[in-house]
Amino acid sequence: MLQKPYSHMADRIGSILTELIDCDEGGTSKPSQRWYRDLIMAAELGAERDWNLLRALINVDRLQRDLRQGLAALLSDRTQPLPTAERVHAGFLLGKLGDNRFPVEIHEWQREIESVVAGRISGYFCRVNPEPYIIGSNNDDPHAADSEKPQHTVTLDEPFWIGRFPITNAQWQEWVRKGGDEPLLNVGEIEFDSPNQPANGVAWGQSWLFCKWLSQVTGMTIRLPTEYEWEAAARGSDARCYPWGVVFQKWRRPRLHRPSKGISVHKQANDNVVHLRGFREADRLADQAFDTRP
Repeated sequence: MLQKPYSHMADRIGSILTELIDCDEGGTSKPSQRWYRDLIMAAELGAERDWNLLRALINVDRLQRDLRQGLAALLSDRTQPLPTAERVHAGFLLGKLGDNRFPVEIHEWQREIESVVAGRISGYFCRVNPEPYIIGSNNDDPHAADSEKPQHTVTLDEPFWIGRFPITNAQWQEWVRKGGDEPLLNVGEIEFDSPNQPANGVAWGQSWLFCKWLSQVTGMTIRLPTEYEWEAAARGSDARCYPWGVVFQKWRRPRLHRPSKGISVHKQANDNVVHLRGFREADRLADQAFDTRP
């Protein structure tokens, strides 16, 4: 039984966290920037007070559920009212709470595949339509490598589905736990091992084996995208070089010392692909395509 001072403290902490997480205040919606910063403060406060200790005092499961939903909304907001550094911090906080925007366990992968088969487009996988796409760079593009030239059009004959996020440490470690490859070299390094950070330092062969295993356990073909497929997904139908357009703007490019946690840094060319960054700014080996062909 809680003594009176501890009971009062628990009520106060629970009330503060609830008020911070709630998107409304006094019957009125908080401005998005204010709400997002309240969510970050709530996640910091919960971690500082130790969620596990608070569990004996307040309804932590409900608070964390609402907090995860709010932080996911923050990271997917294309208006980006917060600076990149704050959004990166929010991504780390969400990783510690349990980022459920991507499947980890086999039954979660199967659920996402069933969603695709049912025709839903709001899940982990997003559809890339069969249509013409402009690939490569113009000859007069000063930032283009010779291997990117000449610019040309390719036509995808069939649709395919691609993951909205890079494969994360959590997804990779699930494969390791199931008897797959060795743990990544960066395990235990604070800069790289957040559960929702992209798996880092993965060779092409390891990526291929991961996809082979995932195909076997789900019963569907999951593979790395081809260069054309990846570029079509990243650039979309209007052939942007960068998420914001065709002209390089140095000030728009984030200066981060940590790999991304699946945040959307700028509006994407393909509105269905939430977290690819333009064909010059992402690692195509970290993404994987979902193909419904047998």
